Amino acid sequence: MVTAIDLSVEGTTRYPLIAGNVYEIGYVEITVEDGVVTADAVVEAPTVVMYTNALIFLADASEITFFDPSFYEYYEFPATINVEDLPAEKVYMMVCCQLTIDLSKPEPKYYNFKGAEHLALVEQVNAIIAEMNAAE
Repeated sequence: MVTAIDLSVEGTTRYPLIAGNVYEIGYVEITVEDGVVTADAVVEAPTVVMYTNALIFLADASEITFFDPSFYEYYEFPATINVEDLPAEKVYMMVCCQLTIDLSKPEPKYYNFKGAEHLALVEQVNAIIAEMNAAE
């Protein structure tokens, strides 16, 4: 899961936590307050167990070369991070996790990539990319 985040805007925002098989399994909650970012991953799907996690912040989408946390500096959930310790105020949040899905139980819901929430995230990513390109 990769999402653009503007860390200069204070408040709490929830971002969908989407597994590689396109199941929506929960959310990542990011709070920015007084120069501090707190982050937590909440798994809401009763059929899913997350057993490892990594939260990665990158300054530019071009830095994403692998979906493997060992290639990046990362934090584990729950995380508390000073904004000044992150690569930029507008970052790309990448969440990598290992999980199991109990297929003997009802499946979690599929994430709707055509829904309003996802389209808003796409617009946010495009705006950050356009701003970075304009600055070059």
